[in-house]
Amino acid sequence: MFEFLKDKDNRPPKAAKVILIGITAFVAGLLVFYIGLRVGYRKASYSYGFGSRYERNFVAPRRGGMMGGVMGGFRDDSFFGGHGVAGRVLNADAGTLVVQDRDGSEKTVVIDSQTVIRLFRDSVTADEISPDDFVTVIGDPGTDGRIAAKLIRIMPTPPPDGAWTR
Repeated sequence: MFEFLKDKDNRPPKAAKVILIGITAFVAGLLVFYIGLRVGYRKASYSYGFGSRYERNFVAPRRGGMMGGVMGGFRDDSFFGGHGVAGRVLNADAGTLVVQDRDGSEKTVVIDSQTVIRLFRDSVTADEISPDDFVTVIGDPGTDGRIAAKLIRIMPTPPPDGAWTR
């Protein structure tokens, strides 16, 4: 095919090998650069999207405007938890839970095969979680606002004196 590149002994000359290796290295470098651009773009879009949805994902809407009003200051309940939720299960479907936090916000929790689910010391399955159970969830936040559960603890029902809603 490249007969014009061969020398009198029917071998490609050294210059052709060097050029071919150079072109191959250049194309490989472009491919690595392109992959780096794609990875960087995905990381940047995740960071941007996560930041724009941070309050909606992790902080319940506050009443009274910013910081609880002009003179509201910090209340004990104005701080939010880490990557998780504790509250009453509103809905338990295949692989997802909707949990109502004590301030009334609803969080969607995704359960996968790696999720550890405990009732006291016993390991249980996701099928044993039902609406009106109280759970504590620890997991990783997703870009869509859902929590990928790593650990779910089914808790005893809190006392009916309203201690949960204080």
